Amino acid sequence: MVSRAGKIVGYTVLVIVLAVIVGFAVAWLVASGKNYERREVKPGMTYTVGERTYKVPDLPLKSKAYFLKEEYLLAQRELFLCLTQLLDNHKIEHWCSGGTLLGFIRHGTVMPWDDDLDMHTHADNRQKLFSPWFGEACLKVGLKAFRLAGTSAASAPTREGGGVRVKLDGRDIPVCDIFFVDRMEKDKDKKYTTRIAKIDSWTKRRTTFNKKERWKQTDLFPIQKKDIDDMKVPVPANPKAVLEQQYGPTALTEMYGRPLVFSHEFVFSLPVWREIK
Repeated sequence: MVSRAGKIVGYTVLVIVLAVIVGFAVAWLVASGKNYERREVKPGMTYTVGERTYKVPDLPLKSKAYFLKEEYLLAQRELFLCLTQLLDNHKIEHWCSGGTLLGFIRHGTVMPWDDDLDMHTHADNRQKLFSPWFGEACLKVGLKAFRLAGTSAASAPTREGGGVRVKLDGRDIPVCDIFFVDRMEKDKDKKYTTRIAKIDSWTKRRTTFNKKERWKQTDLFPIQKKDIDDMKVPVPANPKAVLEQQYGPTALTEMYGRPLVFSHEFVFSLPVWREIK
């Protein structure tokens, strides 16, 4: 039989655990909407960011989306310009990927509800970007570089840690995640392939490739600079094929929003990232 004192201790622990869970959930929900307006995105709407006016593509929007605040979109632009210039100056080839590429190709700018930036670079640059040199180079131009705790150029235990995160100095968000790609030596049937794939994680013995982000080499390269939104934007050779491989055949003809609960504000502010220095 459990003693009365034991039951009290058990109930106390349960209450504490529930309070922590509720507190975590409340903090997540409050933070999730911090950088968003309450204005819902509609196809064909116009909106202003700084001195530029944009129009949401007149395409079906399959789920609700809300506009990011103007100052946040301006901060994303500043981060993008600073980081691409830094990488260009040091001859580190890079290109837009994921939702960032989708925004530039489909919207002519970043999607007004996508609160992070994504880029890819070659696996050969992994050692360089995880090094103190890159951290110092970022600081010189008003940026900071981070890695997930426990990761390094030799070991990335989770797919979330399979890259380097860059922020504006003094802000937790927005961020730009730089992930790595490499040639796949063998596919699942153990046949040699010429496909290039995003790396989810790696150890000294094994590289794990993303199952969806795998492309023909000729669809990715050569990387080209496109004049988009008054910027030189690095994009793959065939961005349509790259996006349809990742998001499906309707990537450029349909839009999908993101519920505010899935925003990155709370996640990106957790103290699990370590500055590269």
